[in-house]
Amino acid sequence: MYKLLNELKLDSVHVLGWSDGGITGLILAMRHPEK
Repeated sequence: MYKLLNELKLDSVHVLGWSDGGITGLILAMRHPEK
């Protein structure tokens, strides 16, 4: 997901997810808080 955000040249995003999508969002936030 992080690579996709960089390819799309997005500086900042809001992530919303349910179940495994929520976990993916939390992991993204922990690993890349600048996004």
